[in-house]
Amino acid sequence: MGAMLRSDPMTLCDMYIQPEAAFEILSGLGEEGCVQFHDVCRYAEMERKLHYMEEEMTKDNIYVPPLLSEPKALEPTETRAYESAIEKWSNDIIAISTNQKELEKNYLGMTEMHYVLERIGPLLDIESSGRLKVITGLVKRQRSFSFEMMLWRISHGNVFYRQTSVDKILHDPETGGVVRKVAFLVVCQGEQLSARMEKVCAGFHCNLYHCPTAHSERVTLMSRLAVNIKDLDAVLRTTRFHRCKALRAVGRQWPMWMIQIKKAKAIYHTMNLFSLDITKKCLIGLYTIITFPFLFSLMFGDVGHGFIMFLFAAWMLKNEKKFMAENSNNEIWNIFFGGRYIILLMSLFSIYAGFIYNDLFSKGVKLKTSGWSHVSYSEEELLASPVLMVEPKDYAVTKESAGCAPLILIIFIDMCLFSTTKPVAVECDAYMFEGQQSVQKTLVFVALASVPIMLFGPPIFVNHKNKKNRVKVVVETSNFRKYQAKSIENAAAVAKKMEELEEKMDKLSESFGDLMIHQAVHTIEFVLSTISHTASYLRLWALSLAHAQLSEMLWMMVFSKMALQDASMAGGPKIVVVFAIWAMFSLSILVLMEGLSAFLHTLRLHWVEFMSKFYGGCGYVFRPFCFRAMLKEQVKEKMEICPSSKRNQGR
Repeated sequence: MGAMLRSDPMTLCDMYIQPEAAFEILSGLGEEGCVQFHDVCRYAEMERKLHYMEEEMTKDNIYVPPLLSEPKALEPTETRAYESAIEKWSNDIIAISTNQKELEKNYLGMTEMHYVLERIGPLLDIESSGRLKVITGLVKRQRSFSFEMMLWRISHGNVFYRQTSVDKILHDPETGGVVRKVAFLVVCQGEQLSARMEKVCAGFHCNLYHCPTAHSERVTLMSRLAVNIKDLDAVLRTTRFHRCKALRAVGRQWPMWMIQIKKAKAIYHTMNLFSLDITKKCLIGLYTIITFPFLFSLMFGDVGHGFIMFLFAAWMLKNEKKFMAENSNNEIWNIFFGGRYIILLMSLFSIYAGFIYNDLFSKGVKLKTSGWSHVSYSEEELLASPVLMVEPKDYAVTKESAGCAPLILIIFIDMCLFSTTKPVAVECDAYMFEGQQSVQKTLVFVALASVPIMLFGPPIFVNHKNKKNRVKVVVETSNFRKYQAKSIENAAAVAKKMEELEEKMDKLSESFGDLMIHQAVHTIEFVLSTISHTASYLRLWALSLAHAQLSEMLWMMVFSKMALQDASMAGGPKIVVVFAIWAMFSLSILVLMEGLSAFLHTLRLHWVEFMSKFYGGCGYVFRPFCFRAMLKEQVKEKMEICPSSKRNQGR
């Protein structure tokens, strides 16, 4: 079921379910997808933990195998076991990830310090007085030039700055990427200037490390750092191995867990929407499921063309499950397949209209002999006899003859102009029944009289109703102030009640002039739209005539003239070839193009002409509680956001 079938019969009902059976019933309804519930922290928390583990698996490129079959919703009896398992794995991964992050930070710090000692240490073999301040650390390579310029500007050139020519590529545990840094040395004099230099280093997010000036101390510290780095690298490799092992174990169960929890979450979320209020009402869905194919058939009335459309709709319905499972991304095909039921109705109505029009590929079908009298003499008798007696009934013009058929368009024009319609012949009647002209004048008079009623009626009625309601509000306010306000101790309640009464009075105080202005605008719009919409419905006659004429021209100019009229030996092969050409043009022009044109005009007649006058647009789109639709939408959203990747499928 979809949004196009908006007039499916709906039933508003209250569902009374025992708490023990609620989960089972909603699980079955979710599998069927036929019920919509009109307007969970436990399952939401499990889903949040699964999303966290999904992000961690994405970071490490862990392969998640697809499910071979879709599981059912998580049973209430299994919730505790699932919750414990997911919490255990989540806590383990969080602990491992936190520990790994701290180890990586320590490893980064030791690596940076070893790099500074190795590259900056030789520059410290100088004699310095106690007032010289030495600052050593690392800065990002891309910001090193700006960092140096800032130091010179802040110190006014009173600083000694050096940086190594070889930078270091390091792993950043915060971002998970790599960063290039370069070691630097800053020597300045005085506490005040040193404090300024440290502030600049902090502004550029430099990591500062103390570097001993003595060569022996640096060597000892470097050897100690090398041992610690080696030991920490071994610990990191072990930690990464355990993290990858845990994520792979989660990845094997993750798809099943996620689907089961999402289904259970949807069930409990829907259970929370249950209401015991049995006084709610609903709006009955739209009429267009019948009027749309009916108006379409008036412009596309042909038994043959409608039958071709019926075969196409029947083919889609027969292979419905197959096409739904394929989930095609072709937008044009999805539009046709989504409207397969409406196409079926359009084809059936077109076959019916074509039967009424007596059109089968523009040719009429003789179902029975004509009721009109014919000349009974043969051609030889007519040529042999100079004078023959013909009965007055094959040529006399009577009121029942075809030549006396009233002209509907002329009658309609004369009706609007209050003119008397003239007959097509002296022996004919201008009207279809007695008293038709009086009925026409009455209808026109009623239509014209409705305009002033529409203009003045609602404002007068609303103004009169507002006066009565204002009196009631004044009496209610007076009584409240006189009696009820004394018995209410809460001042906030008194103020709230008075505010409500003032709002009622404001709504009822609209002037008669404002009401007239609003109603005048609506009246002008309604009258103009009535005239334009009435004219728009002539497109039914125009497109019906165009379809019939185009079909007849294609038959006469292509099939009949090029093949059927050839009585020679080549006539048979010609029929085969020309029939293929005629069928191709019939499918491409008369069925496809004319069908789309009629569909477009029918859509306009509904959405513009009819709905702008009689349709309020209230109610809700039917969105049933269905697991398949929920999971399909999430998969589609994920495909649109994340690029497809087949990395690590062999893991």
